[in-house]
Amino acid sequence: MAELRLLAIADDLTGAGEVASACGAGTRVVLGTPTPEQWDGLQRHNTSALVVDTGTRDADPEDAATVITSLIREIPDGITVFKKVDSLLRGNTGAEIKALSARSPVVLAPALPDIDRTVEGGILRIARRALVETTLWDHEKNPAPERVTDLFPHTDVAEISIDDIRAGRLDALQQHRAGVLVCDAIADSDLDAIVSAAPLNAVLAGSRALAEALDRRDSVRTAPSQNTDIPASDRQVLVVVGTASSAAVAQIDELKSRGYPVIDLDPECISTLNPDTHVANHVLVVSLAGSTPNAHAPHLAQDVAHAVAAIAVGRNLVLTGGETARKVLDVLDIRMLTHVATVEPGLVELTADSGRRVITRPGSFGSRYSLARAIRHLTTPNARQRTHIRDR
Repeated sequence: MAELRLLAIADDLTGAGEVASACGAGTRVVLGTPTPEQWDGLQRHNTSALVVDTGTRDADPEDAATVITSLIREIPDGITVFKKVDSLLRGNTGAEIKALSARSPVVLAPALPDIDRTVEGGILRIARRALVETTLWDHEKNPAPERVTDLFPHTDVAEISIDDIRAGRLDALQQHRAGVLVCDAIADSDLDAIVSAAPLNAVLAGSRALAEALDRRDSVRTAPSQNTDIPASDRQVLVVVGTASSAAVAQIDELKSRGYPVIDLDPECISTLNPDTHVANHVLVVSLAGSTPNAHAPHLAQDVAHAVAAIAVGRNLVLTGGETARKVLDVLDIRMLTHVATVEPGLVELTADSGRRVITRPGSFGSRYSLARAIRHLTTPNARQRTHIRDR
């Protein structure tokens, strides 16, 4: 029986799915903060890694910090803690990491090199452009931070440069004893160096790429990408796109071009969808893509989840947009998931205990064909599909 060695904390469902993907097949994902009484049972699951989705991405900062403080009180000694952060630093990254730093030193490296999100000179860059020069925070409540350290105005915070990391000058990492240390990183090898030099008692915080670096350090078994028989299910498929990102717009356009039925929701007036109207559609897509909703409009994700609840019954799911994804599972009373496979980076298949298959993906990720690949993965019988299955 595997011993629990890693607890990962994510603030939304798609981020939790990404960490589970990094940790390997069989990793359990808990939706919601476990109570003290639940901890013993969770530790008895046959997995070396457990991911908790706190659902705090869009919470008030004070409430998010309180959830984190409560959670870390229950973490047993000897378990490595990893904090998944959004690779664009959205959500309550500052408040949650500050709360974690009250327990242990935090090493923060939010770079995600495989999609060209890097940190150089303490500045998060997307395809070499500083975050503040992009439109990626246009729907956020606050302006984007110019520097990563701007997220921690009243915290003991320091930086380590890419030059020091690549020259092996890692004293600052090895001697990090309190507060937050923000690390530059441009390539996965930089993240490997950071993980290797970090103190064993430190909380590591970063994107999926840092979780993968942690797995490379600690995992005793990894399986490379391989062609694997993934049988299709007889269940119909519901795709819910709870994001208006430009990537999602292109993906919905691709689905429309392939003839998939798409229901475009009006964020100002979301009505409950009638399952009888769509019973003949083996694949059905419900989308906010192309709309211009305020990302923090009260109850928007909840309204979408309630609108699709009836048509989601009995269907496998493809969910993109972390808050909406979580709300959909909440209304379906799904509290635990298990990682099965990774279709492509960020596109993760999980299963509920009932056997329902759920594919998650962050809203800003993926090529034009990403959602089409997710649908194919769920609907092609016995297809030899290129999945990234990793067992710990």
